[in-house]
Amino acid sequence: MGTVCVQQTVIDKSQPEEIYQVVGFSEYDNALHHLDRFVALSLPEELEVVDDILASRDEFSIYVNLSRRFETGGSSLDQQPLHPRDDFKRQGLTWVMALARVERAAMLAGFTSVTIPLPLEGVRDAEKPVLAELLLDAIRSHYWSMYHDPRMALLSQGKATSRQAFVVGRRVVMLRTMIKLVNGLAGDQFTPLQRSEMVRWSQSLNGVEQYAVRTVARWYALASRNDGLDYSTINIKTCPSLQRGIMASLSRGEATVVPRR
Repeated sequence: MGTVCVQQTVIDKSQPEEIYQVVGFSEYDNALHHLDRFVALSLPEELEVVDDILASRDEFSIYVNLSRRFETGGSSLDQQPLHPRDDFKRQGLTWVMALARVERAAMLAGFTSVTIPLPLEGVRDAEKPVLAELLLDAIRSHYWSMYHDPRMALLSQGKATSRQAFVVGRRVVMLRTMIKLVNGLAGDQFTPLQRSEMVRWSQSLNGVEQYAVRTVARWYALASRNDGLDYSTINIKTCPSLQRGIMASLSRGEATVVPRR
């Protein structure tokens, strides 16, 4: 229970950060495999003892509302403190497992073709609102950090490299997956204003993805026309979802050249 079977994917060996992400994914996935089994075999009283142990170990604390470090202009989706002295520190096994699920889901969305990156089978009801809270915080953090990223200006001006465009495109893929997941978990709890803002965010992400796809497609086609594909620059196979958009862009003739296969 809790184990995800991942189809074979491609990692760009010229980009060490992708290797680090895969290592992180392996750690989260392995931890969830064992923790899900542990929870299934434990009594409620035993899980309370685990929560007490975790509460005494600060390294297991989970900090939320990380998006507060960005200027949001008073977004309706901003997280409010539980009380005036809330330090946004959360503790307990539920929080630890929920964070691991969110991190694993992001990796599955950005690097594989898995259609259900966050399976809920066997997930305790108490964990689902925690998952929704962490997903929404991840959405806010990635959304606002993306719009503070200098690569966004280069992308909109048509000056981005294939690598810069691909990194932004992968972030969009992850964000759209998280938005779909949080809507499924807690969409009925959003106010009309929050739902409207989430729709606007999704629409803006569609535009960013189009910029990223067309930029990578242009570089991809140029490489094909010259000396063949240069995978040391960009390997579109490392993000299957983005790869589909790039190939579709090429097939529509938007980059004028069909790449070699």
